[in-house]
Amino acid sequence: MDEQGLHKVPNILSRYPSLGELNAIQLLTYCYCRPYCPQRNCTLVYIRYILAVPDTPVNLGLGYGVEEDLAWINVLERDHLGYETVNGTRRLNPMTKSWVHPAYYMQQQIWLYHLENLDSVLQGAKPRVKEIGPFTFVEQQWKSFYKFDQNDTRVFYRTNHVFTFNSTLSCPTCSLKQKVILPNVIFQKLVDFSSTSLPAKIAIEAILRVVGEAPFVNVTVREALFDGYHDPLIDLVCKRDILAQLCEMLKIPQRIGFFYKQNNTDDGLYQVSTGLNEPWNIGQVHSFNNMSAFPESVWDSADAREIRGTDGQLFPPLLKEGGPIDIFAGPICRTVTMRFRKRSDFRNIAAFRYGFRSDIYDPNVPENRGYCNKNNTPAFFNTTVQIPGCLPKGLLDISRCLPASPRIYISQPHFLHVHPAVISTVDGVRAPDKRNDETFVDVEPITGVPIRANKLTQVNIGMTKGSLSILPLMRNMIYPTLWINETAVFDDGTKQQLDGLMFAKHLTNVIGVTFLTIGLLGFFAIVASVVIYTVLKPRTEDEQPILQEDAEEEIFK
Repeated sequence: MDEQGLHKVPNILSRYPSLGELNAIQLLTYCYCRPYCPQRNCTLVYIRYILAVPDTPVNLGLGYGVEEDLAWINVLERDHLGYETVNGTRRLNPMTKSWVHPAYYMQQQIWLYHLENLDSVLQGAKPRVKEIGPFTFVEQQWKSFYKFDQNDTRVFYRTNHVFTFNSTLSCPTCSLKQKVILPNVIFQKLVDFSSTSLPAKIAIEAILRVVGEAPFVNVTVREALFDGYHDPLIDLVCKRDILAQLCEMLKIPQRIGFFYKQNNTDDGLYQVSTGLNEPWNIGQVHSFNNMSAFPESVWDSADAREIRGTDGQLFPPLLKEGGPIDIFAGPICRTVTMRFRKRSDFRNIAAFRYGFRSDIYDPNVPENRGYCNKNNTPAFFNTTVQIPGCLPKGLLDISRCLPASPRIYISQPHFLHVHPAVISTVDGVRAPDKRNDETFVDVEPITGVPIRANKLTQVNIGMTKGSLSILPLMRNMIYPTLWINETAVFDDGTKQQLDGLMFAKHLTNVIGVTFLTIGLLGFFAIVASVVIYTVLKPRTEDEQPILQEDAEEEIFK
């Protein structure tokens, strides 16, 4: 940088305090590439600065050489969602086009835990389950709505998801028509409601005896997942005057299913930073469904209620080895921290791998205590296993995040990192395996482009017998229902651009690879918790997803 540019640094720092977080090389390069700095060749400036300053390292501590470090100059300059002007026409820049219509390959695999000994369980025996799957669904996603705000520094958006069953990628015996025995979510809500008053208990027990309803249902896989099933219990309950308030309060739908009406729908309204002017803040979430923080009814501590982190679709460039990344997961109403695990390689692209800490859902860790549901957590175990008001380690209660608060607990598959006492209450669940049951994401660190992600989640239901006399012997239990593996890998177009970046030498104008920073992760915004979100979520039968009329879908010219 010439002397004029160097003299400007103190003034720039005073005008843009957040720049003080960058090191000298990052700061001077950023300064020089912005409109208020001299317009010269960024690469030449960078080389000149390195040669001019004694003891200046030849890289940024990312483990790359000078040539590769040069690449991030224009990555910083171009790494944002928004517009560009070409031949006098304002249009979406290439990165934003790919963000709206991601080209990555995404699939969702589901395994269900079929109950094999129903009659024995009702008599107090330990459940014995059989894992069936995978049922594989290919996923497509796109932004069904987006609108830029605050001088294009923020954007509101919704991501639409469509899942299509693929029998070829599923297990040979997997059919959506096969029957499975799974927990009855509506039954559990009745158990809870029966404890509110004696008349309610009497009415519910009378209905259950008439219909012969049990804590489990025998339905097809198709019904259990996307199509939903009709439970005659709903009609009987909602016709009783004394229980009508229950139906009204819960807004019980006509059909029940873990993914019912979640195909071709979005997962909420996000507001995130576009990265304009501050590329290191790209994807940072500012609000979710018009909330900047969750209400006190969701979590017990202010830290737990805070909305922060990236949206899991966009990561900032220039990631540092060893540092964590925070990802906001709207459907489970919280931020999760992923730790640096190791350097990895996928399809010859070097990346940083991030994963969960083993104690992410451990209430014995003080920072996790705010996620306990202290006023409504049943005592499934003694206090050596379960802190009063909290679940055993390895489980997260997301009930207060969901409509009507169904007793839904999520964990990693096969109870990975869950207290052994929980695992011992169910037979048939295979032993957890860290290599296959852990969530991870691989991110190319210079550009922040995610190149591969595996999001694994198990959905469990807290089952209690309550005070109902018709279930005197059944155990209170944490029952595994299904587990999901959501996989996303980068497309060939993104790989080609990354190849060009990694092997380019003496670049003077690097193509912004983040043009193809897509919704690789969707991450926590998909299924796992959304899966349960509509078990009790009201939808009219003729409701269809509606695109916002003012969606800025123009300019893909």
